[in-house]
Amino acid sequence: IALYDMHLNYRKNNWDIKALYTSGSLSDNEFNYVELAEAKTVAREVSGAYLTVGYNIMPFINHESNNRLMLVGQFETLDMDAKGDAIYSIASEADSQQWNEYTYGLSYFPDPNFVIKADFKVIDYSDKSLYEDESLYTMSLGYIF
Repeated sequence: IALYDMHLNYRKNNWDIKALYTSGSLSDNEFNYVELAEAKTVAREVSGAYLTVGYNIMPFINHESNNRLMLVGQFETLDMDAKGDAIYSIASEADSQQWNEYTYGLSYFPDPNFVIKADFKVIDYSDKSLYEDESLYTMSLGYIF
């Protein structure tokens, strides 16, 4: 199994920008073994990437606060069959292995290790996918991430 990734982090002047690209692949032997052993569809290669851009608006609300209130936007793309060599029982199943996600929201950091998030997300599948596009609102908490 081979895994590759690249990261970019930039934080300056209220901007917080993060990017990631990752790819994973199986050798021919691994691919054949997993496919035979599991008797399921297995992709030889997967890949994904995201770009998150955040801007701290807290200085405009309370310039004395050390907390952060981030306006955040994120683009994410996933391809669970990047090489296109997995065999599917129906053609539209292959189209269901690729999608893009668009997320917009607010992240409040009352402490550097704790976040409260409110987001709106759109998951965009291809037109030929088995899945319908999705839109959802989420609230989440994070601690030491």
